[in-house]
Amino acid sequence: TTTAATTATTTTATTATTPGEVLEVTNFETALVLGDVGAFEKTSYMEAVAAAMGVNASQVEVTEISFEVRVGYSFDKAVTEDQARSAVAAVLGVAESQVFIA
Repeated sequence: TTTAATTATTTTATTATTPGEVLEVTNFETALVLGDVGAFEKTSYMEAVAAAMGVNASQVEVTEISFEVRVGYSFDKAVTEDQARSAVAAVLGVAESQVFIA
């Protein structure tokens, strides 16, 4: 099973329209669970946030998008955590320090 979690840190701001008007800014973080990270569309996400907040999409700024991929494997009891970590890292072409065993 592969689950891709998308975390988007979003800043939503309403702009001041008259001199001296206070600028209202709302910052929040959100996590989405996607079956396919390629299906994530930043523009659609920004439009949905804007609609939910009652502001124009041009007033929404996504400041960071990061992806975390989680994959589940099952091994025979004879396989140690170090062996599993090494094997997974080799198959994925990443450093062993990037593989976490839970």
